[in-house]
Amino acid sequence: MWDLVYALGRVAVAPLFILSGFGKLTNIAGTAQVIAGKGLPYAQIFAVGSGLLELIAGILIVLGLKTRWCALLLAIFTAVATYYFHNFWDLDGAARNAQQIQALKNLAALGALLMLAAAGPGRFAVDSRP
Repeated sequence: MWDLVYALGRVAVAPLFILSGFGKLTNIAGTAQVIAGKGLPYAQIFAVGSGLLELIAGILIVLGLKTRWCALLLAIFTAVATYYFHNFWDLDGAARNAQQIQALKNLAALGALLMLAAAGPGRFAVDSRP
């Protein structure tokens, strides 16, 4: 039973990244504008790259294929994105509260990703080992 629960947990973390990646790839100009607005270089490249990373790694996590590597890459991406795009510590009022919630959501996702990186895909996965 716990193998099934673990698989459900692995699959549950992935839609956050799959949908976010798809959204970035279907609005590259808007994503690049947000990235450039933070003063980061190569906004167009980062927009495409981050969208592809989130979409592909999210799908691979659902399948349980290269889960450890995908989870680790997404964990690093999530930590960096949280620092640059949810910097609630520089804000006040409602904006601070909204960004703090987003940062804490990312922290929870980061925790799940680190657990996947440490434990692997589990029994019900393409990469499972008998």
